[in-house]
Amino acid sequence: MIKNKHKIISVVLCLALVLCSFFALSLTVSAASGDTVYVKVPGGWSEAHCYMWTDGSGNNGDWPGPKMTATSESGVYAYSITGNYNKIIFNNGSSGVGTNQTNDLDYSNYNGYICDLSKGVSSPSWSVYSGGGGDTTNPTVPPTNPLG
Repeated sequence: MIKNKHKIISVVLCLALVLCSFFALSLTVSAASGDTVYVKVPGGWSEAHCYMWTDGSGNNGDWPGPKMTATSESGVYAYSITGNYNKIIFNNGSSGVGTNQTNDLDYSNYNGYICDLSKGVSSPSWSVYSGGGGDTTNPTVPPTNPLG
């Protein structure tokens, strides 16, 4: 009788563990409306655009996305996020041939972070932007692989 109870309890606990794991993996952190994201563009870009979206939940506008605002730092642009998104593409605003853009990047809680494209769009990196007004004393640490 006790063996049967142990088996039932074990099965219930295993199911609970599987369900908790499933729900934990399905949670995604996204950009919050009002956050600011920054990008340092490669040489040759005269402007930067930021296209953001969440699958099935819309985007922040038509391609190539809103034009970003130049900061006082050369080659650095800012964008105040207008919704809750978890994907982002930075681009130079061109369409078709000659478009310079990143791949689809995962975006997760990077308020005050900068995506450095100065080494090219194929090797972006995220870091806290000291000129960005984000919380640089206690930043949210990005995931170990924020670029997907």
